[in-house]
Amino acid sequence: MKRILSICLTAILMVVAMPVAAQSARSYITSGDKELGSYNFEDAKNDYTRALERTQDSTERVALLEKITWCENGLNMLSYASRPYVISAITVPRNRFFLYYSHFPDKAWKKGADGTPFLYTEDMDKVIIPSRGEFGTSDLNISTKLEDGRWGPLESMGDGVNSVEDEILPVLSEDGKKVYFSSKGLYGMGGYDIFVSEWDESRQEWGVAENLGFPYSSPYDDLLFCNTPDGNFSLFASNRDCDADSVKIYLLRYDPNPVKTAVESVEQARMLAALRPRPVINLEIDEKDFSHTMYRDDKFAQYFNLVGRYGAVKDSIHTLQSEITASRALYAQSDESDRNAIAGMIQTAEREILHLQNTLGDISAEVQAVEMEFLVRGEEINPEEFSQSDMEDSMKSSQAASAAKPQYTFVQHTMGQMPEIEFVKPAVKLDLTFKVLDETNLITGYTLPEGLVYQIQVAANANRLDAGRLKGLSPAFEFRSGSKYIYRVGLFDTYAEASKHLATVKKKGFSSAVVMAFDNGRNINLKNARSLEEKRKENQKYRVVFRNYPDGIPADILSVLRSNSSADIARGTDDGRTIYFIAPLDRSAANRLRDEAVAAGAEGVEVEKL
Repeated sequence: MKRILSICLTAILMVVAMPVAAQSARSYITSGDKELGSYNFEDAKNDYTRALERTQDSTERVALLEKITWCENGLNMLSYASRPYVISAITVPRNRFFLYYSHFPDKAWKKGADGTPFLYTEDMDKVIIPSRGEFGTSDLNISTKLEDGRWGPLESMGDGVNSVEDEILPVLSEDGKKVYFSSKGLYGMGGYDIFVSEWDESRQEWGVAENLGFPYSSPYDDLLFCNTPDGNFSLFASNRDCDADSVKIYLLRYDPNPVKTAVESVEQARMLAALRPRPVINLEIDEKDFSHTMYRDDKFAQYFNLVGRYGAVKDSIHTLQSEITASRALYAQSDESDRNAIAGMIQTAEREILHLQNTLGDISAEVQAVEMEFLVRGEEINPEEFSQSDMEDSMKSSQAASAAKPQYTFVQHTMGQMPEIEFVKPAVKLDLTFKVLDETNLITGYTLPEGLVYQIQVAANANRLDAGRLKGLSPAFEFRSGSKYIYRVGLFDTYAEASKHLATVKKKGFSSAVVMAFDNGRNINLKNARSLEEKRKENQKYRVVFRNYPDGIPADILSVLRSNSSADIARGTDDGRTIYFIAPLDRSAANRLRDEAVAAGAEGVEVEKL
């Protein structure tokens, strides 16, 4: 009887304890979500880890592991954050926000078959169209206009760009060498993050996408980054400070080489993520705005132009000094939680002043150089010829030029109709893996690829050979050289790989078979080829691939990876399976990171060439 009572009591306690544990996990998840949304990645990670310890729900555990990864990524990105100069922001409806990017032509935005918007105009030479991929999510596909005006094959932008989640809103740079887009599945900190991928000319493929980093990317949805064609502005949109049905479009001063520094506190991260607009200071003044016909020659015009610029920059310094004074007053009135962020703003303004003071010094040096030329020519600036009012006019002209800075006006455009685009069908891809088959796969009219490749030559005949004479060696290639037909088999990246298969070829009866090397289709001797191969190995990039963690890399292994590498962690697919990889790395860094991961208990870790 006592045993029965004990069993019943244990069962009752288990039933009572289960909802308590579940509730405890949910409370930590709620707390973690709140901390993540306020950029407190460390506390959010701790909350999610505690929730993970308290739930056995497999779906919930997968979601928690992903959120822990977001926090790790967020902490990593705070260590090298940008400080964009925000000019203005506008709140617009989310379902058509892209129409407010008014530097794009009217009706340039179209909707694809699945309703996903993309950019298309008749004068484009490349078009990127999102469409549903093998996982039912949005992938990016690109087509290039051919010389005859037709559109080439619509092809996937590759695993370095596409993930198992959505990739949307792609925009090509003006030179067509970069694509900016938003993704939910690549290395990020939650929601849609903003990425850029660069075209690799040597590999003829799009490179592994890189996150633009904080504060462009955040735990919220960050969308549609682009630079204006005039080189004056950058824009992107985010729902980090909006109602659910809206987004803010942020107008930024274009910065081709942003300086990245560490964010020192959660408060500073919040202040930076708020993207508050600042006054615009224009240092680029067009010389034509200073042309005065009253000057006797260009050197005098240059002199007064410089005087005008000097005054404009001094005014800009004064504006920033006033901003710092106001910020210091706010600092004195603020509590400790806000002071770090305000101090960061003051430091940014002080750096701007330092830059302006350097500019002032450069202008002063130019003025002195012009004055020295006057002395050499035996001329002087005649106060009677150039009155005070003329000097003031020059100053005003300079200040007016500074005030007449480039403008960007948000105007809602209209949606365009989906055009009828006919793409050339892609060529059937050849299987070039060396093997021995029942029947030889003989390829004629083949053009060797660019770069260094090796083949095994098996015959040179005056007459064509029947495929059966090649004894199943595949792929085999027929080339014409003068009056002879040349037959070579295989297509290998390295001399070692070609040499390994040479033995197989000789066993098939081709005792005189030899390895041959080709660089950009031109035959070169093996010594030069091997030397070239070694040089290219030095520039080869690799990735570390994790194949055994479809639900996410465990937190303890992630911590080891983060402490040993700052390279991005991305999610992709391989033969339909979810994988995670870190790239790009050189060979030694990749091998070292693999060894650290294995030492931490990781399984299924491989180093692969990119």
